[in-house]
Amino acid sequence: LDNLSMPHSPRMINNELYVLESGKGLLLKVNPVEKTYEVVENFGKFVRGMSHTNGILMIGMSKIRETSKTFNGLDVKENSQNAGVLFYDLKRRQMLGEIRYTTDVEEIYDVQAIEGYKKPAILNSFTDEYKEIIVFPNNVFWRKGKKKAE
Repeated sequence: LDNLSMPHSPRMINNELYVLESGKGLLLKVNPVEKTYEVVENFGKFVRGMSHTNGILMIGMSKIRETSKTFNGLDVKENSQNAGVLFYDLKRRQMLGEIRYTTDVEEIYDVQAIEGYKKPAILNSFTDEYKEIIVFPNNVFWRKGKKKAE
């Protein structure tokens, strides 16, 4: 394909090729034989990184770097003030929701689904929560009386 604005994250899903056009905030379905594409969704945000599980796409979005000349002329600059993850139902072609980071996280390059987990958490030694949990392959135990991590 020619003249795409920052293509990113090509993925084969159900024998079909999808790609993000980051500079325009688009999800494209590509016909590689005809060298054409269909716009599946216009997110209007700087998107990059895509994972598919059970018909749902998880798509990363990044905050535009204010100081970079590369990003200044992009169509999505105004709507790309936060990083986060978009959740999109590919079959129904509709947005399900998003997680938006308002502090700390500014860029997301890729996203991956962690299958088989209902409430994954990232624990570290910066807080004492990691002392309150025991993790086994098929179960998690929190110390009684302590608030669980969200």
